Amino acid sequence: MTSLLLTFFDDLEAMSVSFKDKSGATVIANVLNIDEKADSIQTAHLPCRIITQTANDSGEIFKGAGINATWNITDLFLLDTVARDISPAIQMPVLQRYKVAYLDKLFLIWQVIHGYSTETQTLNYTAQTGKFEYPAGSGVYFYGVKFDLTLNELI
Repeated sequence: MTSLLLTFFDDLEAMSVSFKDKSGATVIANVLNIDEKADSIQTAHLPCRIITQTANDSGEIFKGAGINATWNITDLFLLDTVARDISPAIQMPVLQRYKVAYLDKLFLIWQVIHGYSTETQTLNYTAQTGKFEYPAGSGVYFYGVKFDLTLNELI
């Protein structure tokens, strides 16, 4: 019995999401995974993705039948600081293009590259677009997209 969790973290880190910025140029976000999460984000880091595992994982252990594990992962994309006074009307189309590009890549690694079994593993997501404070309590806000991913697996 081996969990998919660590492999999936590596997959997310390696996932290159390209999208069109407000000028129409193709951009790829820098990635900071669970091992290298930054205490603060500087303009030079942007755009970036911060991948972390949230604290509330759960599961069930079945007698003689394995473990049903639920892992929660957050992939936070930060596009630009709110302090630069760029209108949300300009940023929102870019964030929507990023969201679509992210989902395309996520589908690719989940279904095509690894061919994960939908009988024993599922991946659910929620996506929120808007302003995010990073790090929490810092008072520094960014335009971005937060993907909350829930990996369910029977191991």
